[in-house]
Amino acid sequence: MSDFADDAKSEVQRKGEQLFWVATIETITYAGLFYCWQIADSEVGTRLMGWFHGWVVMAFAVMVVWITPAIRWRWWVPWLSIATGPIGALAVAIRLRRTDWPEVDAANRAERAERRRAGMETTTS
Repeated sequence: MSDFADDAKSEVQRKGEQLFWVATIETITYAGLFYCWQIADSEVGTRLMGWFHGWVVMAFAVMVVWITPAIRWRWWVPWLSIATGPIGALAVAIRLRRTDWPEVDAANRAERAERRRAGMETTTS
């Protein structure tokens, strides 16, 4: 079900799209950091790109851990993607593009309904 009248996307799909862009930016900033550090051999460029890349990595880490339960990924997926750096971020971006959002939404709705039913059964007993 849509949260906005003009948008057919669900909340988890919007979160997934945001994470896709953060994962892509994380990979790009890593490439920029590598360029400044190894190719251009610029200390100032390395410090600036390192600072920016650090913030983007932190945003990526928080977002991937935050969205994992909603997307129904296994527990090790966010930790592996964070530990592998830009390769993990690229893998997350690819996996998000391949996600079947209606299926995820249906599974989340079914789980919420089951929890409600279980809650009603325990309170009425």
